[in-house]
Amino acid sequence: MKAINRLLQYLEYKEIKPTAFEKVIGLSNGYLGVQKKRNADIGEGVILKLVDNCLDLSLNWLILGEGSMLKDAISPETSARDPRDVEMIELQKFKIKSLEDEIVKLKK
Repeated sequence: MKAINRLLQYLEYKEIKPTAFEKVIGLSNGYLGVQKKRNADIGEGVILKLVDNCLDLSLNWLILGEGSMLKDAISPETSARDPRDVEMIELQKFKIKSLEDEIVKLKK
């Protein structure tokens, strides 16, 4: 099994739709589906994004298929950042930016 299939398995386990995940971590729309269809590899840039956003994901499992999907012990400081939470944060940042822009308009 390739890393792309394991990543999709992880997303299914976390109940995260691939399209939402792509948006949250900054992948092009349909990237994961295309990679799966082509039976292609996951690039270094994507792996780095996974490191930043999926703290509970075992890279050993993702890349080599060895061990378990999730890291064994995660301290509270490094607890899993659910991509759904990341998506919510991004939406809140967008809302804040919109409100800041509106304040600037109102001040003018």
